[in-house]
Amino acid sequence: DRIEVLRGPASVLYGFGAVGGVVNLIRKRASATPGYELEVGLGTPGQYRARAGAQGPIGDTLSYRADIGYTSYENFRGYESQRSQVATTVRYQPTRRSTFNARFAYSFDHYNTDVGIPTIEDVNRPGKWTLPHGTRTSARYSSSQDYFKYQRMEAALDYRYDLAKATYLELRGAITEDHYQY
Repeated sequence: DRIEVLRGPASVLYGFGAVGGVVNLIRKRASATPGYELEVGLGTPGQYRARAGAQGPIGDTLSYRADIGYTSYENFRGYESQRSQVATTVRYQPTRRSTFNARFAYSFDHYNTDVGIPTIEDVNRPGKWTLPHGTRTSARYSSSQDYFKYQRMEAALDYRYDLAKATYLELRGAITEDHYQY
């Protein structure tokens, strides 16, 4: 949905580990208001993405949100990265003051690695780096088998009880599992 950034030391609010600032990622939630989204994008060189989302009621006390997306990018040297994502949220609101949310998300990333182009320091001009003679910028200086794959699965539950107009109690729990493959 949106990203909030609190810059500077935030240890008073979020503990001693937040010395540089805090980033708060606010995800889209289930809603009883029906809605549909479709996004398609193209770019150069070799960029494209597609995303779809839907939300709405499932009866009087249940609502849902579902999103799916795919992004692919190829840089000028032919190295490709891809990301696939799916996320779903279900909301149960048995009373006006009580709300339960359950969320599941899965993402898969695949990157071809690019170690770059080797450079050498110019002996006649210290501090100036140049390409060795005959270097082709399109050449691959790593194996075509070099890649990085990343998978993430997330599950979260939360409960909110509204005490007054702007006062509420909220309990949250989440688990995340990451898999890396090089």
